[in-house]
Amino acid sequence: TNSTTFNNLMLEIILKYGDIHSVISTLSRPIFYKKIFDLEYVNFNNHFEIQVKPIIDIIKSLNNQIKRKVQIKFIAILSEVIISNPPKYLSDYTTSKYALLGFCKSMAIELSEYKSTFNMISPGLMDTKLTKTLPSKLLEFNENNNPLKKLCSTDDVSNAIHFLLSDKTNYINGANIVINGGSTIL
Repeated sequence: TNSTTFNNLMLEIILKYGDIHSVISTLSRPIFYKKIFDLEYVNFNNHFEIQVKPIIDIIKSLNNQIKRKVQIKFIAILSEVIISNPPKYLSDYTTSKYALLGFCKSMAIELSEYKSTFNMISPGLMDTKLTKTLPSKLLEFNENNNPLKKLCSTDDVSNAIHFLLSDKTNYINGANIVINGGSTIL
């Protein structure tokens, strides 16, 4: 949607429900396993437009609330691809996740003066609609080589979101929780 439509929608939500105290960004485009030679800049831009731009638009639409220092807990879902060696043939997806990581870290610092926090969750490979376009052998390989012998689940991610939204995490800011069963240990 265009910015005016989006801002109007956010205004309607705020008028109906009041201040917003949490924002969770989970958006991603379908992932396609493609070599760089088969990608165009538009492939990268499409990922950026769905993963980074909406959170920028949300922050801008909430600027009055943020400036009033009403705490908002922002959470962005990243990916394990930003933790160690990125996988082959996912450069458009991986690049957008790195862009989102940089933006989240910047916002953790910039928005902290307004009592808002910005944290991230980086799940390992999950068997979801998003990954249905990936080769099944890739999912099998990841599951078999994971120390816990399983892929990340939506429950694993939702539990981390629940934790970050709790009152017990008011001092956590700029953190990236990696949920990958130990496949990459920092």
